[in-house]
Amino acid sequence: MRKTTVILIILLLFFSFPAVAAEDAWDVRCQDLQGKQECEMYQRLSFSDTGQRVAEVAFGYPSHMPKGRGVIVLPLGVLLTEGAKLRIDDGKPYKFNMRYCTGEGCFAFIGLNEKLVNQMKKGGEAHIVFKMMDGQEAEVSLSLIGFTKSYEQIKP
Repeated sequence: MRKTTVILIILLLFFSFPAVAAEDAWDVRCQDLQGKQECEMYQRLSFSDTGQRVAEVAFGYPSHMPKGRGVIVLPLGVLLTEGAKLRIDDGKPYKFNMRYCTGEGCFAFIGLNEKLVNQMKKGGEAHIVFKMMDGQEAEVSLSLIGFTKSYEQIKP
């Protein structure tokens, strides 16, 4: 496990992960919560050879929350105190705080508002920029192809 984490950190330091060139880069998953179907849209970036997750972004409208939110999962080794930024194409970045890490990765939450949704609908790529423990900047890029189609399936 430790060796895998070190290798992942080294790869993150030297590479920016390109967006997935897929027709629909976003998927929708649903679950039954107390008799009510709740769905979220997500995109998961993984290493093609191992399937190990590099990053995952999910957006939804949980029934226990007044507004929509995004959940961003980044790899272990992220410098939590620096937070991270989400930028659509070359637009102004949305800064957000990293909240905590578990064995699954480091988690952050971002409010889902109309401005962000509209930018993502019109955009080509979303970029998440963050710092690793050693201070090196890393970036993952997500394709926004299929964002609108998936969003229409989850919006309230």
